[in-house]
Amino acid sequence: MKYRKFSDELKEQIVKEYQSVKGWNTILREYEIADSVLGRWIRKYQKYGCFPDNRGKSATRKARKVDIAEMNKDEYIAYLEMENDIFKKLHSLSKKPQK
Repeated sequence: MKYRKFSDELKEQIVKEYQSVKGWNTILREYEIADSVLGRWIRKYQKYGCFPDNRGKSATRKARKVDIAEMNKDEYIAYLEMENDIFKKLHSLSKKPQK
């Protein structure tokens, strides 16, 4: 099966067709999609009522809030130096000409 990109609108239409009239196998044959893909779309639609855009969200890494109040002096200095390095890198990247 070839990899194809389906718009969120088409995914929603397919799920609604499945829920209203058509059977599982009819949908799979008509749209030439894998059963695991259809199952994932149905679960996502049932959970959210739409297909939310998940770009930029990592499943494995989550941002932690840093509690500065619990840091000692050396940890706080190291934290500020790291933060400063990040800002310097961002600043240098913003100055590079776009290709």
